[in-house]
Amino acid sequence: MVTSTSNTPPSTPAMSGEPPKHTCIGFYRLSQVLELIPIGKSTWWVWVSDGRAPAPVKLSQSVTAWRKDEVHALIDKFANERASKIKEAANV
Repeated sequence: MVTSTSNTPPSTPAMSGEPPKHTCIGFYRLSQVLELIPIGKSTWWVWVSDGRAPAPVKLSQSVTAWRKDEVHALIDKFANERASKIKEAANV
């Protein structure tokens, strides 16, 4: 058994200044993905085939889903790209 002698709580991303890392476990169905990323179904499928969006997982013959952590990573990527563009525009 390991015991800690320190009274300091473990560092969290919010405390350390790091961006939050999503530890979502589970899957989103397409309708749930499109609630988070407001685009059309056909656009989503184009992104999947282009590699811009994560690959789907077949949970059964008729059920297709996406890993939650991969969807949230894509949202984070979009947010970071947008922040970079805004920062670049401010520096011009």
